[in-house]
Amino acid sequence: EANPGDATLFRHTAKIDEWIEATGTDLALRLLAASWSCDPLGARVIFHHDQGAGDFFEQASPEEVRSVVINPKAHADYTVSLGTRVSAYPTTANYVFKTRGGATGVLQIAGFTNNPNGVKLRYKLVQQADSSGSHL
Repeated sequence: EANPGDATLFRHTAKIDEWIEATGTDLALRLLAASWSCDPLGARVIFHHDQGAGDFFEQASPEEVRSVVINPKAHADYTVSLGTRVSAYPTTANYVFKTRGGATGVLQIAGFTNNPNGVKLRYKLVQQADSSGSHL
């Protein structure tokens, strides 16, 4: 199942698409007066539904992250996101992601600031697996 997003969240133009390609940008966040939204730009972003799991960011194992990226439908708590809107501040959201360049990890929208308007992000990348195991 995929969240189809909202086409009005991020309007692509030739100039914006050029900028996305030139900078390697994988995600756009839009902060509005009463809500926020995100738009994956070539990255695969998978929303983690259990937002009550405050420790998800700390506890997600590299194996779980890799498994979710490979087959999100096999995990009941995840949905592939093509864009999302959260209707109110403050909130947090957790995602598993894979960038266009192949990096995999966990992203947390941890909070927002008002002066100036901004968003607090945390992310961790999954290291490549090797014979000794792997870590976030």
